[in-house]
Amino acid sequence: MATKRSLSGPVEILDEGAYLLEEEVMNDLRRYTHLMAVHLSKTDKRSAEKVRSALRSSNGM
Repeated sequence: MATKRSLSGPVEILDEGAYLLEEEVMNDLRRYTHLMAVHLSKTDKRSAEKVRSALRSSNGM
């Protein structure tokens, strides 16, 4: 079985006919969901700060 790197860690490339346990799939899904939530939270904070900065600039503050 080969492995491949991703941003969140090693990813297993399954051989044809291989299967994952439901628990493993759910853990991977939870981990991915958490990583995406963190990423979106950081993106939202940066976007909000840009808007606040633009509003301050347009108001002459």
